[in-house]
Amino acid sequence: MKRFFTIFTARRCAVLAAAIALGATSCDQSAIFNSISSETQKADALVQGTPSRIVKVGNDLFVANGYLWKRDATPANNGSGTWSKATRPADSSGELKVRNIATDGTNLYAYTVADTNTISEDTVETAVWESADGGTSWSSSALTNNTGYRIYTIYTANGELFAGGRKDSTSTTYESEYALLRYDGTEFVSLLDGLTDGGQFTGAAYDGTNYYFAMSELGIYKTSTLTALSSSNIASGTSGYTITGITAVGQSLTKSVVAVGGYYDSDNILFSNQGAAFTDTGTSSAYFTGAIAEYDTGTSGVADGVPDYLLIGYKYGTTYGYREIALASGELTGISLSKPSSDSSVNDYDQYASSLGVVPVNHLYQSWEGTANILYASAQVEGLWSTVDKGDWNLVSQ
Repeated sequence: MKRFFTIFTARRCAVLAAAIALGATSCDQSAIFNSISSETQKADALVQGTPSRIVKVGNDLFVANGYLWKRDATPANNGSGTWSKATRPADSSGELKVRNIATDGTNLYAYTVADTNTISEDTVETAVWESADGGTSWSSSALTNNTGYRIYTIYTANGELFAGGRKDSTSTTYESEYALLRYDGTEFVSLLDGLTDGGQFTGAAYDGTNYYFAMSELGIYKTSTLTALSSSNIASGTSGYTITGITAVGQSLTKSVVAVGGYYDSDNILFSNQGAAFTDTGTSSAYFTGAIAEYDTGTSGVADGVPDYLLIGYKYGTTYGYREIALASGELTGISLSKPSSDSSVNDYDQYASSLGVVPVNHLYQSWEGTANILYASAQVEGLWSTVDKGDWNLVSQ
């Protein structure tokens, strides 16, 4: 069974401790590595610590690091928007720390923890909140969860909200039980529960017909209906893998599904072409963080709506950052990793390699804003980064 370890240098431990105090650390499974780069930051990051994934609601971008941040990405502004702190969900104790966010395309969801100095996921109170107006206000109370499982992460797929749940186990052979939960519009209900260690929820995708749920070391569960799941739903060819991320890509009615993860002592990319069985591409040696994003190079300086590359968070030795898979007219026809280049997402590979290329990347997100092509990266401990129009990678400062 594949295991990941995180080893922090003394400086990184100090940075992490500060991040925890700010509520900026994340327990997302995609952020597990066996080392952290010692590269010195060029400047102070505006969004510090370990930021969440970036999501878009309307014309606004959101990211969280304990605080919730918002940026106006209106196309007419051509990339001139700036990041600022937004209103967070609150209970009787005050504003809560936002660990992660998600959107169903209309509503913004925030996974929160109580704003205390407690960092144990087993004791701190967690909840999920909904905003129907782009983060201006939040539901008066958290979404109902009577499943008996404490929520620790959230994802969306096809307009549906899903969560990973955890509770203490009564067994003497493992510490926790895990569950896959779905919000049915009224409350969270269980789709899959009683999972042992290794059953952590690490991502969801929808290919136009079927839903796919990555459950860490147990593999990928596949279903066309959102009813109770069982081991019979594990997609052929995925059992025994440690899945760190999953996405659907393509322009066809039935999309291709890509999942990144590992098997025993090597990492691999799993590929399912338009509903077919998953195939192990056997890339070995490299590690994949779970970051996956489509990238559109655009036409004549504006987005053309057809992605040209799939970007994947990457680690090989002391090399981090991401690698690219070329798409054909937006479709995935095979798996071949390449370095970022002037033909794709960066003009200066050496600058990329000495900046983002030494940072573990948890999440990637492209934002075309009129004529501005902005690519964001949420890094482990190292804050939020960006490149504008394929220029230098730098920490976001405004």
